[in-house]
Amino acid sequence: MTNRIVKHTVAGVMALALTAGCLTGTAVTWKSFGMTSLTASANSEKFYLSYWSYRELDDGTIEITAFTGDSSGCYIPAEINGKTVTRIRANAFQFGMRNLTTISIPSTVTNIDEGAFDYCQFLSKINVDSQNEYYSSIDGVLYDKAQTKVIFCPRSSGRSVTLPDTITTICDRAFGSAPVKGVLKIPASVTSIGEHAFYGCGFSSYEVDENNPNYSSADGMLYNKDQTVLIQCPKTKAELSFPQTLTVIGEGAFYNNSKLQNLVIPNGVTSIGDEAFGSASALVSISIPESVTEISSTAFSNNQQLGSIEVDSANPVFSSENGALYNKDKTTVIKWTYTQTSAVIPDGVTAIGEHAFELNRKLRSVTIPDSVKSIGDRAFAKCYNLSSVTTISANVENIGFQAFFNCNTLSTLDVDSENPNYSSINGVLYNKEKTVLIQCPRQQKSITIPDTVTEIEDYALYYCSNLTSVVLPDGVTRIGNSAFYYCQKLASVEIPSSVREIGASAFASTAMKEFVFPEGLEKLGQYALANNPLTLVALPLSIQEIGEGCITYCSKITYPGSISRWEKVDLSPGNKAINNANLGHRNPTPSVKKGNYCIRLSWSERSAAEEYGIVTYDQGRWRIVATVPADTREYTIRGLKTGEHYWVGLITKFNGEWETQFRRRYVTPLASVSHPDTTVETEGNALRLKWKAVPSAESYGIACYQGGRWRILRSEIPADTTVFTMKNVPSGTYKAVVLAKMFGEWDLSDLQSRIVEIEIK
Repeated sequence: MTNRIVKHTVAGVMALALTAGCLTGTAVTWKSFGMTSLTASANSEKFYLSYWSYRELDDGTIEITAFTGDSSGCYIPAEINGKTVTRIRANAFQFGMRNLTTISIPSTVTNIDEGAFDYCQFLSKINVDSQNEYYSSIDGVLYDKAQTKVIFCPRSSGRSVTLPDTITTICDRAFGSAPVKGVLKIPASVTSIGEHAFYGCGFSSYEVDENNPNYSSADGMLYNKDQTVLIQCPKTKAELSFPQTLTVIGEGAFYNNSKLQNLVIPNGVTSIGDEAFGSASALVSISIPESVTEISSTAFSNNQQLGSIEVDSANPVFSSENGALYNKDKTTVIKWTYTQTSAVIPDGVTAIGEHAFELNRKLRSVTIPDSVKSIGDRAFAKCYNLSSVTTISANVENIGFQAFFNCNTLSTLDVDSENPNYSSINGVLYNKEKTVLIQCPRQQKSITIPDTVTEIEDYALYYCSNLTSVVLPDGVTRIGNSAFYYCQKLASVEIPSSVREIGASAFASTAMKEFVFPEGLEKLGQYALANNPLTLVALPLSIQEIGEGCITYCSKITYPGSISRWEKVDLSPGNKAINNANLGHRNPTPSVKKGNYCIRLSWSERSAAEEYGIVTYDQGRWRIVATVPADTREYTIRGLKTGEHYWVGLITKFNGEWETQFRRRYVTPLASVSHPDTTVETEGNALRLKWKAVPSAESYGIACYQGGRWRILRSEIPADTTVFTMKNVPSGTYKAVVLAKMFGEWDLSDLQSRIVEIEIK
């Protein structure tokens, strides 16, 4: 052996590298790179036993966010993945409410949000573990532990309720519309009754302990202590007598009363609250005395038999005409009666008040005079049989929110072309500049939206059940809440790239099967795509926020970004379909094979990859050492030292960004170098090379120095061969080296020390 040919050896290394076509990758200067060598973390919401969704709180405990099962009973787990369940979120059971009759709460729960059991219309019993330190139950009704608060009475299964003497608080909506029965006795200890506590529930009578300092009862009705405020009248009570002290008929006081027909409000009453007579189904007439100075716009909501509202002529604030309620000078319609099929609003009226005609099911036509300047919020909402509305005059200055919302049979809304505030095209209502689509009547079958529109207002095409197609112009930036809700024949909508926000329930309950969202969309509201027969939802890289229950089911959901970018999206609870899709591209985990002074990484393809980065841990941080094209599946890190260990990894660039969550690979210390150490034998004009087998060799090759450069004399010698013979070699002195091919490349390490000199005489 000899070391006399150093210059030739360097040249030979370069030539061999070119001949073998070595893969070196694109060199990258050692630069710092902010990476986390961890398994990709999950979104904040997770799933357990397929029907619970939850999230981890700051204190490390678990909040139940949704129950999606279809069983009649559910047992809330005390622990999930070793972490304690402590909280139940508002509306947590709205997805599994159809069959649910019993809920069992474990001892670990410390907080139950208000409204947690809303929508559970068949729930009959709540059971609380006796060891729970915060809550308890009696006969299926939920209380706090000390039984000072009645929190929630299930809405199914008629029951009698006896309140413990310890009760101080009846919480908001505690009994709601529960089909309870019998007399409710309210003890002297009760100091607070929350809003809507008895809204439409079934108690036949209220009896308050005479020693109660805050509340009282008379004739089975519930009052404040001095009987100036009527809080609740039993829903089945028909015959009434009021105390002379009464001044206020409170919010929902007669809500859902099914017996009351004719009512004379006693003089002395000054105020009638929200929905005071709401859904009083038998109410035919009501007389309002001169003392009343305040009436809520919803006081007489959904009274389908109400044909007459009479106001005492001496009343200084209100008046009546032909059974309808007006302000004193009859310039504002406050409430129209429910028994007429057509309404001719008198000339001189300047305002149609909020809710004035709402839920009038008999109304078929309305004549609006030119004197009207304002149409209030929900003025004609849910007039299901309203099919004809006269042209909105040039004098109308304001049309309130949802003024013509959900009018089933309405086909056109026409606006006088001279109106400076509003306009219409083919019966569809817009603002004057046609930048906002305000209302599309429900009977419209197709709609061409002008290019000027930038916003589809909330509920604009709500329940347009005959609508089959719509083209949204480029320029629309917002699609409002419930804008296309229950357009059940709408099967295709192309979302323009200008859209930034799609509101809550915007496309819920349609016939849509695919949503391919363009880049630019930032927000999808809660339930935005719920209850659709979806087969594909393609989310854009630009998405930043997704509301609760956005997608009920979809067979394929895609997202073009990395897992790190996906985890920055604000994903609300109740999105099981999205979580199950495991969105966000992840780095492949490379396999590692060791060689002489080198490590070979191999990995599987990532379809969306733009390039791959090879990373190593050096001087306390991870650094990129090389990048390779997207069609590459392996890379060799060279120039390593024997006896040392290494940390290596692989990252991927998606959409111009490196995904920095990856699985790091530990490489045990490299073994001593193994080369095909060579001996040479000569006999006449023949030579024989023998070498030591290299365990990791794929094949061998013979290189010879001739004519001033190194050449491959023989390649692809099988790996199980360790002898090479050559005859008829001309006389002379030669230099040769045996090379082992490793990882598809010739091993050129320690080359100078392995060259042998051959002399043929």
